[in-house]
Amino acid sequence: MLWEAYRQSVPLGYSYTQFCVLFRERAQCKNLTLTFNHKPGALLQFDYGGATVPWIGRGENVLITGATGCGKSHLACALGHHACSDGRRTLYFNLNLFCEQIALAQAVRRCG
Repeated sequence: MLWEAYRQSVPLGYSYTQFCVLFRERAQCKNLTLTFNHKPGALLQFDYGGATVPWIGRGENVLITGATGCGKSHLACALGHHACSDGRRTLYFNLNLFCEQIALAQAVRRCG
């Protein structure tokens, strides 16, 4: 990915192999870190390489965490839409509603 970004900015630059050699040499000399800046809500990265979403078929719960604006709700809606398209039922809670439901269930358990 880094090399692809490099080639976009310098189309006639180093080949992939040359880039890797030079990058490794430079990395040994410096304490390199990657700073990833993006506008909140503008980008969501989700790494999944399958044709199906296996936990949906198994009926498992999914907890999605991340910073404000990173796209958690969009991902949850996409997963729910996928499950619904397979004829499954879904239930979506944001954190506030989830905590309210837990508190309510605990109160009912104490009183019932």
